[in-house]
Amino acid sequence: MNKNRLKLAVLLAALFLGGVNVALAEDTTSVVGADGAVLSLHKGAYGDLFPDGVAATRDSSVLALDIVNGSKSERLIVPGTEDYYAETSAVLYFDKNFGRAFVLFDGVISGIHQVLNLISFDGTQWSDPVQIVGNTFARKTNLQLILRSDRAGNEEQQDDGRSDNRLFLFVTWTEESGSSSRHRLTPLLLLDDNVVGLDHGLFLSDVLPPKFDSSRLDGDFSSALRLQGAPGEASAVVGFVEQEAARLATVGIEALPIELSRLAERVEEIVGSLDLNAPLSLTVNEIQRQILLEGGQDFNRALLYQMAEEVGLLIRSVINGTAEDDGKTLQDKARAQIALIGMRARVAGLEDDAPARLIEVSENGDGQAPYHHIKVSVISNRLTPEVHGFTRLFLSSSGHDALVAWDDGASVHFRETDFGSWSDVMSIEATSKLPVEEIYRLLEERTLNR
Repeated sequence: MNKNRLKLAVLLAALFLGGVNVALAEDTTSVVGADGAVLSLHKGAYGDLFPDGVAATRDSSVLALDIVNGSKSERLIVPGTEDYYAETSAVLYFDKNFGRAFVLFDGVISGIHQVLNLISFDGTQWSDPVQIVGNTFARKTNLQLILRSDRAGNEEQQDDGRSDNRLFLFVTWTEESGSSSRHRLTPLLLLDDNVVGLDHGLFLSDVLPPKFDSSRLDGDFSSALRLQGAPGEASAVVGFVEQEAARLATVGIEALPIELSRLAERVEEIVGSLDLNAPLSLTVNEIQRQILLEGGQDFNRALLYQMAEEVGLLIRSVINGTAEDDGKTLQDKARAQIALIGMRARVAGLEDDAPARLIEVSENGDGQAPYHHIKVSVISNRLTPEVHGFTRLFLSSSGHDALVAWDDGASVHFRETDFGSWSDVMSIEATSKLPVEEIYRLLEERTLNR
C-alpha cells in the first residue's frame, strides 16, 4: 500500500466515533472527526473539482470525496458519478466497526431517469457501484442507510458454509412523483464484496394495516423520515409519515435468526423428497416428524408443533387440490410457511393478523438457497399532530415514542407522544448560548433515551 492510501485508511478509521448519516446539503457536506480530520462530500462540475483531471468531461456533474487532516489533503472522485447527467441527492455514511465509508446517491440518466446507486470505500479502494431498484421516474430524497450485524465476533462456519456473523445494510428513501411521495425500504446483505437484495424493497406504507379515514395533514412533513439502530442484533427502526392518511408510523426491521432460515431450507428439501403418491396420512406424519427432529435444538416445542401442524395442513390442501394456485411449488410454499410462522412468533406470539411483512433474500441472488429472512413489522401508528413549519422527526430507541419539532428562527417548538397521544406544543427559546441546532440535538437525545 502506498503512503497516500495508507494515510486515507488511517484517517477514515479514526474519523468517526460511530455510524453517521450526513446528507448532501447544496453542493458540499462535511463532518469533523475526533482527531481533526475532515471527510467531505462535494457535488459539482468535474472541471471545477478536478482542474487537471481527464477522467470525465469538464462539465460532467460528479461527486468528490475529500479527506483533510491539517495541511494534508486528497480528493477522490466517487466512481460512477461521471456516468450520470447529474446527481440530485446524496448521503455519506461511515461505520467505525466495519471501517468502510458508503456513498448513496441518486443519479440522473438522459435528463429523466433517476437511479439510486450505492458505493463504498474502505480506505484503500472503492467497491463497484451497484443500483438499488426503485421508481426510475421518481426523484429520490431523504436518503438514509445504516449498517447492522448479528452475533458480532462469531465467525464460526456452519455445515452449510455460512458464517453466523452477517452484515445487513438497511436503506430508506423517499420517492417523489408529481404531488405524491412514498417512503421505501430495501434491506441489503453484504457478503464480502457483493451486495445482495437490491430488488427486494417495499414501500413502508404497505406494511401498515388498512388505511384509516383520511385526515388533513397540518404542517410540512416532507422530510419526516428517520432511520436509526434499535436494541438487538441486526435490527433498526424507521419512522415516517404516510401523507394520504395523515399517519405517523414507526416500523421495526429485524433480520430473523439464521436458524429459522436453515430450518425453512431443510423443510423445503424434505418436502421435495416426499413420495406424494403414498397415503396422505403417512406423508403428513413424516413431514411433521422431520420438522420436530430438525428444529429440536433451536426452537421450543410449542413453536415446532405449530410449524408441523400448519405445514401438514398445507400438504393436505395441495394434494387434495384445495390450495390457492399462486404459481409456487409445494417446496416453496412449505419454506415460506416455516419462515412466516417464525416471523409471527417474533412479532406477537402466534397471532395470524400481526402487522408485518417478510422479505426473503436469496444469498446467491438466483432465488435459490441459502436464504436470509428479514421481518418488517409495525411498532406504532398514530395520527400526525398539528404542527406549524418544516418538521423534524425524532424516535425513541425502541421506536414506540416519537417527537416532532419545528422552529421559527427564534424558538424551537415540539410535541411528543404521551401515553399514546400527543402532548401540547412546548417551546424552547434560542439564545446565543443555546442556538437552534443545539436545541434540536437536545431534543433528539431526550427522545432517544425514552
